[in-house]
Amino acid sequence: MIKSTFVDSEKFHHERTLKGEMHKLTCLFNISREMQEDISIEEVCRRIIGHLAAAISYPEPAEPVIELNGFRFPPDAHFKPSSHSLHASIARAGVKYGDLWVYFRNAMPLNLPAEQNFIGSIAESLSRWIERRQGEEKLKAIHYFSQQIVQSGDMPTISSMVFDCAAKVLRMEDCQFLLIDRDGKTISCVASMTGECGEKVRYPLDSEKGIIAWVARKGESLVVPDVTKDRRYLPGLKDSRSEITIPMKLRNRVIGVLDAESTKINAFDERDIALFSTLANSAAIAIENMRLNSELKEYSQMLETKVDEKAWKIETLLKTSFSLRQTTSWETGLDTIVNGIVAGLKIDAAALFLVNERTQTLDFARGGGETMEVENLRLSLNDPSLVAIKCIKEKRPINIHDASHDPDVKIQVGRNLSSFAWLPVMSHREVIGAICIANHEGKVPIDDDDIKILTLYTNITALFLENQRYLVIPAIENNLKTEMKYPLKSLTCYLVLEEKADRVFDIFYDQISHGIPGFCVTRLPLEKIKEKYGFEKTPVLSLSHMAAKDNVDPTDMGKLVHIVSEFLNMAEGGSVLLDGLEYLITENDFLKVIKFLHSLADAITTYRGRLLLSMNPEAFSAVELNIIKREFTILAP
Repeated sequence: MIKSTFVDSEKFHHERTLKGEMHKLTCLFNISREMQEDISIEEVCRRIIGHLAAAISYPEPAEPVIELNGFRFPPDAHFKPSSHSLHASIARAGVKYGDLWVYFRNAMPLNLPAEQNFIGSIAESLSRWIERRQGEEKLKAIHYFSQQIVQSGDMPTISSMVFDCAAKVLRMEDCQFLLIDRDGKTISCVASMTGECGEKVRYPLDSEKGIIAWVARKGESLVVPDVTKDRRYLPGLKDSRSEITIPMKLRNRVIGVLDAESTKINAFDERDIALFSTLANSAAIAIENMRLNSELKEYSQMLETKVDEKAWKIETLLKTSFSLRQTTSWETGLDTIVNGIVAGLKIDAAALFLVNERTQTLDFARGGGETMEVENLRLSLNDPSLVAIKCIKEKRPINIHDASHDPDVKIQVGRNLSSFAWLPVMSHREVIGAICIANHEGKVPIDDDDIKILTLYTNITALFLENQRYLVIPAIENNLKTEMKYPLKSLTCYLVLEEKADRVFDIFYDQISHGIPGFCVTRLPLEKIKEKYGFEKTPVLSLSHMAAKDNVDPTDMGKLVHIVSEFLNMAEGGSVLLDGLEYLITENDFLKVIKFLHSLADAITTYRGRLLLSMNPEAFSAVELNIIKREFTILAP
């Protein structure tokens, strides 16, 4: 009888223990799942309290409480710390967010270490969630303010927006906006969050003292965890303990510095450098835009006193600049540039060429006016006999008044040109392209005033190219060691014939999950793509007329070719999936899309990539289908 009672007691104990563990596992699972939802911190804490209360209250009644940023969840919690409680800090990377308490009405749980570990794991999950959510909020703030800053037209507005954004993303008490003076020997504060700024806040750049001067001189970002231990530090913020300083650069030249200080030690880290650097870059672009706008206004005022012809030139320039700011289309923008040059300078022809770093060539991009017979021309950057390449190498305009007698003209680019000029298009002190203008035989030579105007065209061209640039960062979705289901060769364009684009996505996912960087262009919504096919890191671009960050206009196929080429240039051997061929043909026409596919094929060959194209054969005529088939390797079912 005694033995039976003992067995029953032991069985009851095991069953109770097992039931308690099941409660805890269910709690952890539910918390982990719900943290993936887009909900507020209050809702996260409320749900954690609910799941934790159900798990920890077995077999003894208990009440969990979360204290976070001065708030308590649930707000009506009335238990106080006592000997009958467990505690875990909610902290991450040295930053404490709050505390998690569990108060027991009666005795403590029997398996105290296990209960403490359980509480600790929930606190750690909440800490990671808070850190991730704060990171997302910081990125949103940086993105929003960067757009606003770039569009600002005066220094007070620029600095004010910088301070507003810095206050949201950094743990700091003061921020300074400093610019290098015209003499290039000193750097002065132009604005400060605390208002302690002016003529007296000026630092010599050659001084060994001063973190701001050091960063401006070196052009390198710097985080000082403890300013009391850095001999370069000059007192600024009262009771300052740490500092972060970022250079503002234009074309690799430092024009100023953003500086922030905190009264807390180790307040800044590498992530803050990345965020603050983005802010500094936007501020630098805004200053450059402000300078360009100022130059255009000054030039416009000067031309008001001159002849109507010069007034017409600058008016056309301003109209071209305005039109470029209004368009998001790559092809429309390029047409606007070359046609604006032809109309504004009243010349016969103009052409825009872009530097291809991968092939080391200067490639024709767009022409306007009468033909120069340079369409599809590709000039080697290593051919010094060409005037165009001399212009690129020397980074200066070259104006040829008489092409037939000028000793610099060893080889004529284009035909029947009596005079022409080449000007480099530069961004951040690097040549990204060139503009050529020309007059045919019998016309007056291009004068120096035209070269000055054209220099302004190169500036707005560079700004347009930079603003239109959609940078696709290659990423590895996964790097499975298993054998690939669809091993595809590089330098190859593949065609998948199917009614719905299912198999092509299966093939594409096989590529990107085996260490090959991929890029997807599709008609489907981004959320549907990521949910259906499990894309987490792979960049996806949608074909849509709606203006959005990850959308591209289906009629702007020139821009799409440029984006794909940029991706393949950074991810040699990468895979590109194009889904929505039928939609492209509907929005354009068949021959134009075929030319677009030829351009994509050229990019695949140049950068040793792979192209996957899906199409429904029933949507095309036999002739159209055969034309497309000739350009691709068909992947049989």
